[in-house]
Amino acid sequence: MITASTATAIRHPHQGEHIPEAAWPSFAACIDPEWAWVAVDEDDRVVATLLTAPAHGLVMLLRLWAAPGTSPHWLRKLLRQGAKECYARGQRVWVVMLMAGSSTELRLARLALHHKGTPTSFQGFVYAGSLEDVCRHS
Repeated sequence: MITASTATAIRHPHQGEHIPEAAWPSFAACIDPEWAWVAVDEDDRVVATLLTAPAHGLVMLLRLWAAPGTSPHWLRKLLRQGAKECYARGQRVWVVMLMAGSSTELRLARLALHHKGTPTSFQGFVYAGSLEDVCRHS
């Protein structure tokens, strides 16, 4: 388990870099490092991550993670750096899906509202799967 020391820099992840298992879902091998950012400590260990995906002029915020003890300041810096780079690439809108009932995601919802996010409620599920399987069985 990682315990966070003070983050010192924000950058894109390096090819083959160790990212804590809790930070990225099982499809980490598919992640495009140009759409991901990491906050690293003085020993260059990853202590926070932001994973995004571009789609039709908008950027989807897929995952924001921090090691226990990481200052919220670094999460804000991570979001700000990602936002600046996404804007420079032509993305003009952000989208994030949050779970109702989670205290952590409620804090993220407040942050979204602070940045003029408009809530759209839905009830349902988000599914993910392999396109290869769809191609093979169609």
